[in-house]
Amino acid sequence: MIYLSLDQALQTTGYAIFDEDSLIEYGHFTIPANKKIEVRLNAIMQELSELENRFEFQDVFFEDIQAQQNKETYKKLAYVQAAVLIWCYNTEHKTTILAPSH
Repeated sequence: MIYLSLDQALQTTGYAIFDEDSLIEYGHFTIPANKKIEVRLNAIMQELSELENRFEFQDVFFEDIQAQQNKETYKKLAYVQAAVLIWCYNTEHKTTILAPSH
């Protein structure tokens, strides 16, 4: 089974593609910070689609958000998580949200 693991963020998101326990590829994509939030979230979903087209993964694992001192940062991370969840729902990918310590 091929799956995607994400370390998602609004500006730079890291990813790793695994086939069972073997790492296939890792990298990141960066969304310019000067874009509107809706443009940035859409760009994240487009990047996920490109990764899916390349690797045909079935499941997506990503880190849950945790409380931040800065409420704006927390809100933006929640937006990113929602975008990933919506993308997964629309593309019928199973999601697993991991505790930040994993």
